[in-house]
Amino acid sequence: MKKICLVLAATVALCTSTNIGAQKVEYLGQLQGENHKMKGHSYQGMDVYGNYLVSLQDKGIATIYKLSGKKYTKQGQFHLASYDPVNHSNVLTFGCDKFDRKDPFPLAYISQCHKKPYNGMKDVLFVERIAPDLQSSTLVQTILYDDTVGDFGYALQ
Repeated sequence: MKKICLVLAATVALCTSTNIGAQKVEYLGQLQGENHKMKGHSYQGMDVYGNYLVSLQDKGIATIYKLSGKKYTKQGQFHLASYDPVNHSNVLTFGCDKFDRKDPFPLAYISQCHKKPYNGMKDVLFVERIAPDLQSSTLVQTILYDDTVGDFGYALQ
């Protein structure tokens, strides 16, 4: 039996284009995703904003955790507005701007990154606004990659 663990490490990118390398890796526990043992619900993109971590699963399932020291608490779980069998949700990155100043997070950029097209479009980058109640999102923009060299399915990683 495999365990998926929540580990904070890697590099934190700030809107000022400054990178701060994390020196310490902390095991916080097992992620609490949706049916993670079922095919098609693998863990994918993840990003941290302030004291919150947002973890995505394949197809567009988002789980939000509040971080406090070595503890984390699940705050919500929902299907993204872009939830679809061909949304791999491979990468999640928060931008610098919030849709509304009252929003808990800046806009989230989520890569589709799937070999099959989404509504006739391939290599889509979804821009979503996470609702203040942390229970839903709204698709505010889609950005398409101009695939002139055949990178289809992998360009947005």
